[in-house]
Amino acid sequence: MHSTCEQLSVALGLISPPNDVMSKPEGRNIVFFHPDLGIGGAERLVIDAAVGLQNLGHKITIFTSHCDPKHCFDEARDGKDLNQSNEPSLCS
Repeated sequence: MHSTCEQLSVALGLISPPNDVMSKPEGRNIVFFHPDLGIGGAERLVIDAAVGLQNLGHKITIFTSHCDPKHCFDEARDGKDLNQSNEPSLCS
């Protein structure tokens, strides 16, 4: 089993994944809490980490108190990279 820190490093592209990380995703439920998904460095990190971890096979949920569809990253606005179902997007 790989540590959460190692999986996040792989998701962000900081390290190369061990062979078994990509072939055997653990499928954990991971939740991010961020107060405002506007456009900024912290917001970019949250979005990149969420998308990267989802690509490793994890289910991602992001809770936020504010997300303006006119002032946010594309992944938060359309949600296509952050959920695989027909759930509403984060900024709808």
